[in-house]
Amino acid sequence: MSNISDKINISGDALIHANNLKNNNLQKRQLKEVITGIIRRINQELIVAHKEGKHSIITNIPITFNIPNMSNKDSQRLVWSNIIDELKSKSYRIWICPDKDTCSIKITWMSEEDELEINSQLKLIVNHTKKI
Repeated sequence: MSNISDKINISGDALIHANNLKNNNLQKRQLKEVITGIIRRINQELIVAHKEGKHSIITNIPITFNIPNMSNKDSQRLVWSNIIDELKSKSYRIWICPDKDTCSIKITWMSEEDELEINSQLKLIVNHTKKI
């Protein structure tokens, strides 16, 4: 007599294993290439801006990606979050502004304290400016 709780053996290939649906090595390699390329471009823009005496840049990052077997929404999440993490790890302050057609990102290397000090200095100068 069989018991209702007895396990019924189903063919091992009847259902794909969840691990096969997770990010595979090809996806990870392509994501790394995309992220590294964007970071290198941003790095060049930061160097040029600094040489020009600026304290920040506003640049665009891609909104569409061609990562196999991955939705663009997932690609965006992975790429954008990794870029933000990388910049934050190097002490940059970041604001991201994605919309339908573009994704702008503002990056500054000034701390909030630096900005407050500059604004205070400018205010002091304005308050003491007078035609003589």
